[in-house]
Amino acid sequence: MKQNNENYPLVNYIKKLSDQNHLLVLYDSIEYAQIVQNQFVIEGLKKNETCVVFTHTNPKIIEKIMREGGIDVDYYKTKELLLVYPLENIIANPEGIVPAFNKLYKEISKDSKQSCRFIGRFISDICTREGIKTEVELEKMFHENFDSYNCSFMCSYSIEDIEMQGRSSWIKELSNHHHKLVYATEPESAVGFDSDLLSTFDE
Repeated sequence: MKQNNENYPLVNYIKKLSDQNHLLVLYDSIEYAQIVQNQFVIEGLKKNETCVVFTHTNPKIIEKIMREGGIDVDYYKTKELLLVYPLENIIANPEGIVPAFNKLYKEISKDSKQSCRFIGRFISDICTREGIKTEVELEKMFHENFDSYNCSFMCSYSIEDIEMQGRSSWIKELSNHHHKLVYATEPESAVGFDSDLLSTFDE
């Protein structure tokens, strides 16, 4: 499967998104998640936005995935429009995750009016209650202050990785703190929509 498969329905969804979105990506196949993530990066690079991919793994692995998705990684790194950033650099910061992210954001944005894009999430271990609880709290904090950032942020979660006993509740909490929800799965079931739509089912 090509990572930037134009026939995958979510490719067009990502292309048509307006700027300044906080997106929640839920997936049951990493291949489909990578298509969505790569397209998100591609759309940002087309607009000369700086794209930062957070990773808990070796950055070279992420760069390889992007190359397979049709992204000229070396070119955009040279242009300082693409950065694969190890999350440990933020998590281990003694000032805390939020101040560390704010510092990184300031460095990347360079006080420019040009928007930037982030892909990833802060906490690696979301299989435990403590891990997913911390991640949800960070998502809530970021979402409540989203308007203070000139950016879009795509947060990706493997459904299987989310703590099992409270999974449905965690997913609902996550959707409450994002503008859009994208379900990256088999093409016939893949869908993207405004997270607010979920609240109508609670009424």
